[in-house]
Amino acid sequence: AWGDNSSGQLGLGANAPELVANPSFVKIDPVESVVSGGGFVVAKLDNAELYAWGNQSCGRLGLADKKQDKTVWEPSMVVAAWDTAEAMNSAAKKQAAATAVGRSPSKQAIEDKQKEREDAAEKRKKT
Repeated sequence: AWGDNSSGQLGLGANAPELVANPSFVKIDPVESVVSGGGFVVAKLDNAELYAWGNQSCGRLGLADKKQDKTVWEPSMVVAAWDTAEAMNSAAKKQAAATAVGRSPSKQAIEDKQKEREDAAEKRKKT
């Protein structure tokens, strides 16, 4: 990874410079596919797990670790409820549609969805 690292989107750790001129190794493998956007990256591993890093404001990366930090400097696992690219894409489309019509999910709706994710993760751990 190289380029702008102002939001931690290169996944090189908190000590990496804001601008990385030369390609550097991101400590995550084996990666099957990668998707990136303005300030974030999501990687699907060969074992189908998803990891994300970069701009985490408003919980937008869907990480299992509920960090309050706005920047996630290293690859972190995505929660179970979003553990497929299709699920993430579906959630992104719903959010975009809500925003497009001038409304966004309420705080309660976001908290309810987070509770659903936590419950699903707990259920998967028990099975």
